[in-house]
Amino acid sequence: MGGAERYRAARAALHRTMLNDAVLNGTALNGTMLNDTAMTDTAMTDTAMTNTVLTDTDRSGAMKPTDALTVSEVAGRSGFAPSALRFYEAQGLLSATRTSGGQRRYQRSVLRRLAFIRAARNIGLSLDEIAAALASLPQTRTPTRADWARLSRGWRSRLDDQIRALTALRDGLDSCIGCGCLSLRRCALSNPADMAAADGPGASYLPWRLRRPEAAPRR
Repeated sequence: MGGAERYRAARAALHRTMLNDAVLNGTALNGTMLNDTAMTDTAMTDTAMTNTVLTDTDRSGAMKPTDALTVSEVAGRSGFAPSALRFYEAQGLLSATRTSGGQRRYQRSVLRRLAFIRAARNIGLSLDEIAAALASLPQTRTPTRADWARLSRGWRSRLDDQIRALTALRDGLDSCIGCGCLSLRRCALSNPADMAAADGPGASYLPWRLRRPEAAPRR
């Protein structure tokens, strides 16, 4: 039941109680009105009840981007483990305040940063690239739509290239990709005698983004 419904129900119950008391005390008979004192008391009680309802509404007011969230609240809403939050904070991608007891508190706006980090990681961006992008956002206030728009403009060409590369990968895997396998019938037509080898190592018919050499794995 919402605040308004609670108020109306409480007011009706109060009126019924006062009317019963008035009848018992002889101050209201045969459905006559309550005396002025009772009505004044009722009005004062109504005002108090209205203030209570408003106070309850204020207490449960709208969420704000500056609301302080605990580590568990951020982890539950974002899907990141608490250990990941601490890692990204150590990398400078997130910031948190501390309570007097040393517990971390994050502003609700951190959830957008985390969603951005997850999306960027899922399309293959490095932590350095993500950190450079997030560094362009204001650190002393909650980023606005304009702030995020400036960030996205710098990434548009990168994302467009990646979309084209993924489209080529989707449409090219059942055809010759110039890798030198010569295992498909199409290879005999598209890459006879592995002519694509002259273009360098890898699947030369795929976009460069899909065939650039990987860094040596760390041991």
